Amino acid sequence: MTQQSQSLPKQQLDYFGHAWADDMGGARPVPTPIDEVCGWCGELIGPGENGVIMPHVHNLAVGRHTHSIGCDMRSLKTPLHLECYVRQREGSVLHQRGECSCSKPGPRVMADPSDLLSLRQEAQAAVAVWLDLHPHQHLPI
Repeated sequence: MTQQSQSLPKQQLDYFGHAWADDMGGARPVPTPIDEVCGWCGELIGPGENGVIMPHVHNLAVGRHTHSIGCDMRSLKTPLHLECYVRQREGSVLHQRGECSCSKPGPRVMADPSDLLSLRQEAQAAVAVWLDLHPHQHLPI
């Protein structure tokens, strides 16, 4: 570990919009980051939308997100629409239904192949499936 990576503060999840669960798991409310780009779908965050601010580490030397320790690390926060966050956390429609390549032999593919849906629409479909599979629960935080 480098000196700089050891000094990065521990980050927590923040949320914007309305709380969608009785217990938000320690997430703090923050102002909605209107007109910032969602880190999953690439669409702008709009007024009145719900979502999270996801902490992560960015390797400036490589210019990509990473979980490894690099030579010049910075702690960043990326806004995500709620449905985009749930899609990243819980998986695609096929993954949630146990029909993706994770449950079958062969190469692993996490995405649902579709030329008809945008990333945001695919995330919205994943939320609909999650709600069907968990009818008495709030969306996860």
